[in-house]
Amino acid sequence: MKTINYYLFLCVIILSITSCTDKESFPTLEEEFEGFLYTSTNSSTGNEVLAMGRNKHGKLTELIHSPFSTGDNGDAIKGNFDSQQGMMMVGHYLIVVNAGENPLNGSLSVFKADKNKGHLERIDQDPTTSTVDNCDSKGVRPVSMTHTFAGGKEWIIVANQYSNPYYEGSPASLNGSIQNTNLRNLTVFEFDQKTGILKFNNTDIVYNDGNYGGPVSIGFNSNGDKLAVTTWGVPHLNVSDPDPNVQQPSRVYVYDFNAGMLTESSVFEEEGISGTIGCSWSNNNNYLYVANSNVSADKNNNSITVLQSSDLSKVQNFATGNNNGHASWTCVSSNNLDFFTSSFTDNFVSSFKIDQTTNLLEKTLTPNYFRRNGNIPAGDTKDMFQFYDNKLYVSGAVNTHEISYFQIKGDGNLEEHRHSPFVIPSTANTMSYDNAFLGLTGFEREK
Repeated sequence: MKTINYYLFLCVIILSITSCTDKESFPTLEEEFEGFLYTSTNSSTGNEVLAMGRNKHGKLTELIHSPFSTGDNGDAIKGNFDSQQGMMMVGHYLIVVNAGENPLNGSLSVFKADKNKGHLERIDQDPTTSTVDNCDSKGVRPVSMTHTFAGGKEWIIVANQYSNPYYEGSPASLNGSIQNTNLRNLTVFEFDQKTGILKFNNTDIVYNDGNYGGPVSIGFNSNGDKLAVTTWGVPHLNVSDPDPNVQQPSRVYVYDFNAGMLTESSVFEEEGISGTIGCSWSNNNNYLYVANSNVSADKNNNSITVLQSSDLSKVQNFATGNNNGHASWTCVSSNNLDFFTSSFTDNFVSSFKIDQTTNLLEKTLTPNYFRRNGNIPAGDTKDMFQFYDNKLYVSGAVNTHEISYFQIKGDGNLEEHRHSPFVIPSTANTMSYDNAFLGLTGFEREK
């Protein structure tokens, strides 16, 4: 009997040691989370928000009540379509685009976020009805959002993309259709942070001409008086050298913003540069860092373009990856020391340093790109989000349905976490037409 008790005692000690060793990587209590991370499934049969907690080492765990229904549809059935900032935090609220229900209007879902536990509660946008309603986006396929506080009001701008047609192959054939429509627009809302309700203001900015494509990414500068917008153009895909005679260039716009009104101040386009997606402001607001996913062979060193924000003249351009990196999404580190761009096609993240005097970019690493771990099929890597402890999270949006995460080193190197990538349990083994993640954002836990 004593022998049995001795061995039982040993087992308890061994299990306790193992448990203590692994506890830092496998949090089981909400109190162990340092922050929370969110993406949306973009499912055409019912969009949902996937909620994850992260521990102090960066390890992710899906929350027990995840996913949270948006009450509307995404548009994954239409395949991958490109955009940046499909969800965002405004105070204690998480706002999410619902890109589906097309050709009818898309919608926006607003959730009140519990910043201690990460749970979400959807806010009714029309209290006069008996149901919990979302907000009409006033256009087709909302894909990107940004916000600013000015004149005593919180302003939300929503980009309605409508569609993103493209040519592919040689001879080139058109996938989708190029249509003129005012449902391709920017919508301005006022947001009440007491109630969580969006109020429509105007849709004065429209992109009627389908040849320039719909808006892909929008963002205010830090002052909130300038808005940057990138458009899709009409790319020429699945060829080694996109044909500028087929490809239609994308555009970058800057608008002045005042009291809810947008006024165009500058526009940039260049033959051979199309499929523009990500756009981030420099810390001093003098520059825009822009990612271009479809460039002709003679423009391979234009995967990243740096534009002077005052007149959108090009002041820098870079290749990414192996000189044809198809740059897509952008992210400026929270300390403004590093700039990252992810490649959808080749599944890597490129790293640049930001000169602290000029805010221009510097390529200081050779190579300066880092492939995500795992057997990842081409066409998977999309949105990025960085927490304040230098942990960068990257979305495997279309094929893997997972999140990769890296530690950002002082020289800009990226070191992938030993538990990366994280396969989200509720979307494991789903197909691209079931889920195609849209947006990635998060916040630090308020204890």
